[in-house]
Amino acid sequence: MNRPEPDAGPDREIAAEARLGQTCGRIVFHTADGDIELGPGNKMVLPPYTAHTATVGAKGMRCIEASRRPDSSQAE
Repeated sequence: MNRPEPDAGPDREIAAEARLGQTCGRIVFHTADGDIELGPGNKMVLPPYTAHTATVGAKGMRCIEASRRPDSSQAE
C-alpha cells in the first residue's frame, strides 16, 4: 500500500474503545483492515487494541473523542 507518512508515529494500540466525531478537516486512520477516512460529520468507533496510525489532512482537523475502557464486571 502506498500511503503518506503517518503523523502519529508508529502503530499504537489503546486499551479503550475510542469513539470519534469529526467536526472539521480530515484525518485518515490506517489499520490492518484498511484505511478509514473521516471528514466533517463522520463518526467512527475504534475497538480496543486496534493497531493504528493516523495521517492528518493538510488543513488540520478537529474532532470530539470519547474513550471507554472494557468493564471487567460485565464479563460473560
